[in-house]
Amino acid sequence: MRLAELQRAVQAHVLAGGELPAALEQAVQPPAAERWEIYTEGYRLRLVEALTAQYPALAARLGAADFAGRMRAFVAATPSVHRSVRDYGSEVGAFLAALAASDADALLAELAEFEWQLAAAFDAPDTVATAPADLARVAPEDWPSLRFAALPSVRRLRLTGEAVAAWRAATAPAADAGGPGDGGRSPATAVASAAWPVAVGAPVAVRGAPVEWLIWRPQLVTQFRSCEPDEAAAFDMLVGGACFGELCERLLDSHDDHAALQAAGWLKGWLTEGLL
Repeated sequence: MRLAELQRAVQAHVLAGGELPAALEQAVQPPAAERWEIYTEGYRLRLVEALTAQYPALAARLGAADFAGRMRAFVAATPSVHRSVRDYGSEVGAFLAALAASDADALLAELAEFEWQLAAAFDAPDTVATAPADLARVAPEDWPSLRFAALPSVRRLRLTGEAVAAWRAATAPAADAGGPGDGGRSPATAVASAAWPVAVGAPVAVRGAPVEWLIWRPQLVTQFRSCEPDEAAAFDMLVGGACFGELCERLLDSHDDHAALQAAGWLKGWLTEGLL
């Protein structure tokens, strides 16, 4: 067997498991099956270890044994297609949602999605945000045609459960130890929010009214906050390609003569927060 063929056989067996191919049995000294089992099992354990670092709040909420069991099931169902383990695990939320049999399970799925988006925001490319002062030189007649793009780190989520409260409860010990809770892959990932704190061990409701969320990283610290549905819709419209004038026109139905004032107020807030 050629080296490339042997490498593909090794990869296929590590990813899929199953009966040991004859080529691999001949590739190492006996007992080949036991040797390959140690290797493939080690690979799966490494993936579970990486997912534990990626989803610390989910792991804390489930407990080590339950989390490991669910992540082993995820690994078995979702072979990695990434060159770096850093990119593995984005489908955990969808995987848990597909298997959810209760509101509590649905909460776990949303908690996983929230954690992944926090990490994705932290890892996004650095970009200089537009400040309110940068628009001081824009002529009044040019304002309707202004277009904006969101920072690469911006993430939008709609959560129907209390996933953020669950995240706060799970990460509160880290915050109490002397810093903000870790929301990403690295221990250096700081997360800040002006929202309500949750005491350590406080019960978390599994269901609630749908809430819109913004996650972004303007500089070194990942930020997140909730927003009202009309603000979320306006933000999505603006960063989706609409110009400022089109946003004002859309708001006429709900804000009448105050449409332009409301659009300008939101825009100033988004610029001040470093979202655009």
